[in-house]
Amino acid sequence: MNDRQNRTSLRSTDGVRRGRPAARRSRSRRGMAILLVIVAVAAAAVIGSAYVASRLNAPQVVLNTNAAAQARYVADSGADLATAIMECKTIDWRSVQTGGVLVDALPIGSGSVTIRVSTYDGDTPDGECEYSLITSSGSIGTIKQVVSAQAYTPLPTRTKEEVSVDLREFAVFGASSINCIDGWILRWNASPIARLGLPVNIGTNATVLGSIRLDNRNSAPDGRGFVMASAALGVIADDTLNYVPIPRVNFSINETVLLPAPPTPSLGGLTWSAARNPNVTANTSIVSTGDKRYGSLTIDGARLAVDLGGVSRTMGISGNLSLNNGAILSIQNGHLDLVVQGALNMFNASTIELGTGATMRIFLGGTMSIEDSVIGMPSSETATSRDARQPIQNYYSPQACTIYRITSINSVDLNLLDLDDAASWVWSDAAAKSWIIANKAIICARIYGRVGADISLNSRAAVYGNVVGRSVIIGTEAAVYYDHTLDLGIGYTNPDSRLYAAPMDLRDDIRLLLTDLNTSTLDAILALLSGGGVVTPVVPGEPTPRDKALVKNRSLRQYGLQVWRERKWGGEYLAEGGGN
Repeated sequence: MNDRQNRTSLRSTDGVRRGRPAARRSRSRRGMAILLVIVAVAAAAVIGSAYVASRLNAPQVVLNTNAAAQARYVADSGADLATAIMECKTIDWRSVQTGGVLVDALPIGSGSVTIRVSTYDGDTPDGECEYSLITSSGSIGTIKQVVSAQAYTPLPTRTKEEVSVDLREFAVFGASSINCIDGWILRWNASPIARLGLPVNIGTNATVLGSIRLDNRNSAPDGRGFVMASAALGVIADDTLNYVPIPRVNFSINETVLLPAPPTPSLGGLTWSAARNPNVTANTSIVSTGDKRYGSLTIDGARLAVDLGGVSRTMGISGNLSLNNGAILSIQNGHLDLVVQGALNMFNASTIELGTGATMRIFLGGTMSIEDSVIGMPSSETATSRDARQPIQNYYSPQACTIYRITSINSVDLNLLDLDDAASWVWSDAAAKSWIIANKAIICARIYGRVGADISLNSRAAVYGNVVGRSVIIGTEAAVYYDHTLDLGIGYTNPDSRLYAAPMDLRDDIRLLLTDLNTSTLDAILALLSGGGVVTPVVPGEPTPRDKALVKNRSLRQYGLQVWRERKWGGEYLAEGGGN
C-alpha cells in the first residue's frame, strides 16, 4: 500500500510523471557554482600571469618606447636634412641622388637615417623633377620610424620668379562676379601635387553682397574666398544670401587685385598663306617655314597637323577660326602663338591638341563657343570621358596652353604686304565678349579673359587649369578643376609676397608699373624689386650657401598628422607672368 501510495505521489493530477524536481535543482545549482569557481580561478591565473609578464617585460617595453621616440626624432631630422639639401645653391639634389637614395644610413645620434626621394608616381626623379616625395627612415637598433614630406623644388630657371602677377594662384577669379550654382570649383586630383590637399582659392574685386555666390559649401568644399577688407559682410554668400559657404580671406585693405593686360603677340613678318581663306576637308600636314596669316580658317571633319620645326611660330587669322564635325588642329614640335581677331568656334567633337613638347598661346579678339570639343588634350579623350561629374584621370599640364582675351592690335607690328589687307588687322575692341564652354566640352589651359571676357561653363563642361574673367558663371553640372602646379606661392594670396608693402597693403610702385604682361614691363619690375643689389661671393670654408626659395613649401606627414610649414623666401629674382 505504501509503495503504491509512493508511486502514486510521483504523478501529478494530470497523470504526467514529474520525477524529483527539488533534488535535481539542488544538484544543478551546485554544478553551476563549481563552474563559476573554475572560471574565476582561470581568470585570476590569466590576469596574474599577464601582470607577472608585464613586470618581467617592463624594462624591454621602456627601451622600445625610448628607441621609438629617438627613431622619430631621427626621421624628422632626416626630413629637415633633405629640405636643407634641396635648398643648397651649389648642388642640385636631382644629380646627387642615386636610384632615388639621397642619403644612405647616415649616422645621427645613436641611430641612422636613410632618405629616399621619388616622384609622386613612385619613379626615380629625373633632371626635370619639381614635385617630389621625401621618405625619411630613422632607425635605432631594430626600431624604425618613417616621416614623409612632399616638396616643391622649382628648377633653377624658375627660382628667379619673384612675384606672380597673372592670377594663376586663383582657381577662379571674377573681376565683377562669380556665380557657381549647380556647378563646382574643385581640386584636380590628377594634378601631381593634389595629394597635398591645398585650399582652392577663389577671388573677386567686387565688394557688393553676393559677388561670389555658391550653391552651398559643396560647390567649393576646399575653397577660400579672397576679397578686399572693405567688401560687404556678405560678399561671399550662398544662393539664398543666408550664410557664408566658404572661409573669407582679405587680400588687401581697399586696393583691387591688379589685372594687367595680356602680353602682346609679335606680328612682324607675317606672310599670307597660299590659300588665304582655306576650308580644310581632307587630312593635311604642314611643315611651317615661317609666320603665316589667314583671312579665316575652317577645318571640317579633317585633321590639320602643323609641324613648327622645333621653333616658335605665329599664325594670324583676321577673321574666324572654326572647327566642326570631329575636326582636329594638331600643333607639333614647337611653340605657336595663334592670334584670332574674330571668333573661335568648335563643335561636334572637334579638337585643338598639342603634341609632345608643343605649347601654345591663343590670343582671341572675339567671342568663343566651344561645345562637345577639346582644347589642350588629345582627341583620344572621348565624349564618354568628357563629363564634369567625373574628372579626367589622365594628367595634362595646363601650363602648355594659355588663352588670352586681346583687345587691340597695332598695325605697326605688321608686315604691310598691301594696305587693304593690313587695314583689317588694326582694331581696338574693349567690349566684353561672351566665352561659352558647354555640352561636355573640356579645356586644359589657363584662361586669362581679364575684364574683356564674360565666361560661362554649363552642361557638364569643364576647365582643367584656372579661369580669370570679368564675370564667371559655372552652372548645370559644369566644373573648374584647379591644378595647384600653377600656384607659385608668390602672388596675391600670399601676404608675404613682394607685391605687398605690408600685409593687405599693395605696393604703390608696382601698382603703377604693372600695366601689362609684356617682357619689357616684367623687366622693369625686376629692376624695381632688385634695387641694384650686389650678390656677395661665397667665401671658401663657409657653410654651403642655401636659398629657401628653392623649396617654396612642403607638407610634412608624421605620426598620422599633416603639418604645413610655410617657407618664406627673398632675394632678387625675376618677376614672372604671362608665359613670357
